[in-house]
Amino acid sequence: MAIAARRFAGLRPRLLMLALVPAIFAALLAAFGAFWAVQNDHKAQMQQALTRAIGLAERDLQDAAQRMAGYSASFAQRPDLIAALAAGDAAKLRDILVPGLAAMRAVDLTVSVIEITDESGRVVMRGHDPNRSGDDKSRLPDVAAALKGNAMLGSEVSPSSGQFATGAALPVKDQAGQIIGTLKVATRLTPAVVAELGKVVGGEAALFGAGRLVTSTVEGLPLEALPQAVVPAQRAGQAIGGLDLVLAGRGTHVLAVQPLRDLSGNAAGAMMIALPRAAFDAAMDKVLSIIGFAALAVLGLTIPISLIAARRIANPLTEMADAMGRLAMGNTALEIPGRGRSDEVGAMAEALEKFREQAEANAAFEAAAAIERAARDR
Repeated sequence: MAIAARRFAGLRPRLLMLALVPAIFAALLAAFGAFWAVQNDHKAQMQQALTRAIGLAERDLQDAAQRMAGYSASFAQRPDLIAALAAGDAAKLRDILVPGLAAMRAVDLTVSVIEITDESGRVVMRGHDPNRSGDDKSRLPDVAAALKGNAMLGSEVSPSSGQFATGAALPVKDQAGQIIGTLKVATRLTPAVVAELGKVVGGEAALFGAGRLVTSTVEGLPLEALPQAVVPAQRAGQAIGGLDLVLAGRGTHVLAVQPLRDLSGNAAGAMMIALPRAAFDAAMDKVLSIIGFAALAVLGLTIPISLIAARRIANPLTEMADAMGRLAMGNTALEIPGRGRSDEVGAMAEALEKFREQAEANAAFEAAAAIERAARDR
């Protein structure tokens, strides 16, 4: 124990510690800084991916509205439809809208609504539900705008079911240019449409409407499984992101919630996008592994370099300390180590050499004096 303590108290271990401690501290500080930077970059990448996914989903809905507007325009300009609406001929409108919806769905399965109103805003015929008519839609923003001669594109949500419909309502005009009604074609955001949104963004998607979860790509997803901030945010029409969601059998996802606004600009619901964290975490783990290996490599180089440096400094000083001890015991016939070096060790060696020469001269003088005393005493 005492021997180990003496060894540790020597110059070489102290020099080694003096070299290693700052190197280790610097390596740890650099690794921590790199980890912090990578973690922040990881969060930024996930947020960017969520923003891109939300943007893709919104563009997909906008594209759907544009498609619906094209379908509406093609029907609103048909002479037979205009004549039937002007005559109030519901049977003729039925013969136009029902097969017309089937024809549209043959090329675009997302089309789910086609309905026509009269000039007062009352539904005359629905191609998707021909047996239901007569309800007043004049107060709905899209129908009200179309009755004033303005085309209206966007989304509406049913307050009872929470179901979203994205489409376009256009005015129907007679040959004189008078508005005689409106025609609307829309796509309901059904589970199939939401599933398509999930494919577009490369993750999971869900829709909230009328304060509740309407549909999701995750079958049986309960509200209780969502982060606590999601439900209040979608009810308040707030956008949030960067929350973790654990899905059974699908791993951890990072999610964002984006409010969906109706034609009046009010937050009528929300769209939730969740992207799997696995790809992001794998990329971060790879970068962290590289940082760890780099830190170990730095330490691996620092330790032998420090050992060599400590040996080169400590060995000459140890040898000189040994020489000083022998010189103090009167041994002047020794070789002073380190002479000829151009550094501080060399300067110390030269000074010790002068001390040795002086000690040697003193010893010779004392020996001569002793011989002289002995000769006088005889």
